[in-house]
Amino acid sequence: MALVETNKRLYTLSIDTDTGECIDDPPMTKYERSTIEFVCLCKTNSSFITFSQYSRHINLDVHKKYKDNYQFYNQQLLDCRGLVIDLKRENHLSLNQIRSLKVKYADKKKKIIELENKISDTKNIQKEYDLLQTAYDELKKDLENIDTTEISDSDDDFDDCLQI
Repeated sequence: MALVETNKRLYTLSIDTDTGECIDDPPMTKYERSTIEFVCLCKTNSSFITFSQYSRHINLDVHKKYKDNYQFYNQQLLDCRGLVIDLKRENHLSLNQIRSLKVKYADKKKKIIELENKISDTKNIQKEYDLLQTAYDELKKDLENIDTTEISDSDDDFDDCLQI
């Protein structure tokens, strides 16, 4: 067990897109303190932590041969990385489409709820209208009854009230 815990990372060469050559880019700067241990696949147990170890490592003959044949050794790995990147793009595109569809679904659901509320309100209004219409019809009949009744001026209707 180490006194200082180190994280391991795989050291990969960068490829110049114009020339197609592999370039050694230092993963750290000079005089930088880091607990990250970089492992190079050029040979077994080849790793470095400091810039001076990195400089020593890239001048080894094994690393130079590995650098010359990097495309050959890692072509499948590079192809798979490209495939992973493409699949991640497709995945993000699909996720964005799903998110936009969820937003549209939520909006449509809100509109449906609003329309259902309006429909129930109009049904309630229709019921109220029907009740008011029947009440109006009854009042109209009562008014017609009142209009058609004859009022007499005779006191015959009131003989029980008259006492002589």
